[in-house]
Amino acid sequence: MQHERIHTTLARAKQLRKLADRVITWAKQGDKTAERRVERVVRTERERHSLLTRLAERYGDRPGGYTRVLRAGTRDRDAAEMAFVELVDREGELRPARPSPEWSRPLPPPSAAHMARRARPPRARPFVAGAEDEDTAPEVVLRLREKYAHLPLAARRVLESEARAALEEQQQEQRQRR
Repeated sequence: MQHERIHTTLARAKQLRKLADRVITWAKQGDKTAERRVERVVRTERERHSLLTRLAERYGDRPGGYTRVLRAGTRDRDAAEMAFVELVDREGELRPARPSPEWSRPLPPPSAAHMARRARPPRARPFVAGAEDEDTAPEVVLRLREKYAHLPLAARRVLESEARAALEEQQQEQRQRR
């Protein structure tokens, strides 16, 4: 955070990128809990203040990807792959940041029609309650299968078992009335 660019091994650079992105995301949140999380990782007061003010403001509108890893060849003595880790959108960048792709932008809120499609269907009991005397369990189950064909198999089986139980209760009540 101090120099906004570090020259290190590639493995360390990849780990540092994850940590730096997470810490900047916490700094953007701006609440006390996030500040405490930042304090656990960033040790110096000057860098914490810089992170919570300057960098949080700089990346306020960016949805993620605050750092980049650029490969920098190999080290002479042990041939370890070297890399630069740097913050994007700053002066003196090694490479300018790419515009964020279309898929990384926040999605619009779901429409009411979409939410209605995703809502859990009502329990099977109300559909059986109005069943005629001649309805049998297989007919009710077939109607339910047609109506809820879009649901996963496990959900359909639960609905079918509830429908069978409700139909049996209804038939017992009708027998007791006679």
